[in-house]
Amino acid sequence: MKTSPINTSIILAALSAVFATAATADSTKIIKKAANGVEVDIGRPYYDADPTVIQDKTIVLEFKGGFDTVEGGRNYVKAYGKAAFAHAVKGAEESMEQALGLDKAEALAILRESKHLEVMKNFNAGFYQFLEGIAAETGIPLEDIVLALNDGVYFAVGVNAVRDKALEKLGFIQRGCTVAGFDNGILGQNNDNPVKYSGETTLVKSVDDKIMILTIGSPLVMLMGMSENLAVVVTTIDAFFAGHSIRDGGVPDAAIVMNALLSYKTVDEVIAHNKESKMNVALSVTFADKAGGLGTIEFNAKQFVGNIVIRPGDGEHYIAHTNHPRFTEDYIIRTWFSGNEATANQMFANTFWRQRFAEQFLQASAGKKAEEIQQLFKTYPVLIAGSDGSNFRTTVSVIWDINTQTAIIAPDRPDITEYQRIGW
Repeated sequence: MKTSPINTSIILAALSAVFATAATADSTKIIKKAANGVEVDIGRPYYDADPTVIQDKTIVLEFKGGFDTVEGGRNYVKAYGKAAFAHAVKGAEESMEQALGLDKAEALAILRESKHLEVMKNFNAGFYQFLEGIAAETGIPLEDIVLALNDGVYFAVGVNAVRDKALEKLGFIQRGCTVAGFDNGILGQNNDNPVKYSGETTLVKSVDDKIMILTIGSPLVMLMGMSENLAVVVTTIDAFFAGHSIRDGGVPDAAIVMNALLSYKTVDEVIAHNKESKMNVALSVTFADKAGGLGTIEFNAKQFVGNIVIRPGDGEHYIAHTNHPRFTEDYIIRTWFSGNEATANQMFANTFWRQRFAEQFLQASAGKKAEEIQQLFKTYPVLIAGSDGSNFRTTVSVIWDINTQTAIIAPDRPDITEYQRIGW
């Protein structure tokens, strides 16, 4: 990977001072509750975070019919339970109103005006049928299901609002997920979220099309998965870029991911067919295939920089991604910081630190083994243990091994829970 042009020595020095102070600070209890009711204290110092285990085993579900049929959608609901879908739809509608100021009637009007359902159907007819099956089995209208599938938009709007406020104070640090993979069919991710999303990590196995999907707190969050030939993980870059709106033909992130797993066998195919695809949020989506293909597509709206494709450089056997768009740092500094690099360093500190650390770790990992990525994911700063008042925490760690068709999952922070190997 190319080294970032931003002064990483400033970042490292500043963060070392911050965390050295945090390690000795007095702890004030700040209790946060996970989805399953377990409470953790995020008021403890960075290097002495609360070791309470929220979830010690991954929930594993199976269904028949595949991710591309009505029958599959119905069976997916039966495996998950109807209540989970009603909860997901209600939560998405609340987020939509809070983030966008839209009530349901207004949102449905936009959905119909933009012919969003038709766009979804044209993008992948099989996955559309799967959603029809979910609607039929739950009794929830298809339009409501699709609105909930667009939940990433409401998160993105919230991230942008935080960014805008924080830039005025020059203090925002973007923190989220870390992706790491080798060019031998092994790809993984630490998924970092607010504590409330912990506790319900579920691996869903589709028997007919041999696809695994890892969902976090909602059956409609389908962003990390593996087919017989392809694996996919994601990180958000919403703090700086935006996706294509529904009115502009943007499709949900889950549609991009499921289309890839259902339709392609190689990373080359995915990139060739999705370089111009319109996602309605800004995500970096990293793909690996059984043949050793490896690559990332950063999905950004064209009014910014357009989708960016990243592949390993000459002699590199790995790829890594955190929460800033790659190779666009100069553009971001000019756009958001009026050329002020020192201010950019403050904002980029956490994501750049994790990126550089992951790259150096992977470069030194000549064995290209899943165990090496496991060690990376257990190590600060890639590991994020909710602390010092930060609600963000590593909520699940997953590694896909396409060669053995195995999901290697720690359903909570990987430093306090064991990785489980789950295959067919």
